[in-house]
Amino acid sequence: MGFGSNAHSDMGRGHKTTGFRASSMRSGTTPARDWENYPDGLPAIVERWRGVIIERRPALQIMASHDSPETLHYVDPPYLPETRNRRNPHDPKHRYRHEMNVDDHVELLEALRGLAGMVVLSGYPAKLYDNSMPDWRRVERLALADGARERTEVLWINPACAARLDARAGGAGSPLFAEVAQ
Repeated sequence: MGFGSNAHSDMGRGHKTTGFRASSMRSGTTPARDWENYPDGLPAIVERWRGVIIERRPALQIMASHDSPETLHYVDPPYLPETRNRRNPHDPKHRYRHEMNVDDHVELLEALRGLAGMVVLSGYPAKLYDNSMPDWRRVERLALADGARERTEVLWINPACAARLDARAGGAGSPLFAEVAQ
C-alpha cells in the first residue's frame, strides 16, 4: 500500500507531480531499499557531474550568458503544436509541462540566429524553422516515436557548426555527424 502524494502526471486533472514516494509494502522495492544501493555508484555519479552547473533561469538567458564561438548549443524545444501526433495515447492533450506557443518559437529562433556559438536544433519538419533559417544545414532522419510509429526528425545546424564539421570532415570528425559534414 502506498501513501503520500499522487506522484504521477494526470494530464491536466489538477494533480501535480511532487516526487514524494513512500511504501509500507513488506516485499519489493521501497525508497529505503533503493537508497541502500546508491553508495557504490556515488563515485561515478560525482565524476560524471564534476564541473556541471545547473541553472534555473530562462534558457535564452543561459545560452546568451555562456555563448562563445567555442560553445555548442544543443536545443531540443517542445515541438511546435502543428507537428505533434494527435493520436498519441500517452499525451491526449498534446502538451508539455513547460509549453511553447508559436510566438515563443519565433523568439527562440531569433535568439539562436544571434548566437556566436555552434547550434544544433532538433525537431520535426516545420516551415517556420525552415523559413527562419534558410542558411542552416538541414538533416532529416527517420525515427520511431509514439509506439514505434515512424516519424521524420530534423536537425538544423547553424553555419558556425557546419563550418566546424566541414573542417573536421577529413577523418577527424565525429562519427555521429560524419555524413552531415559532407
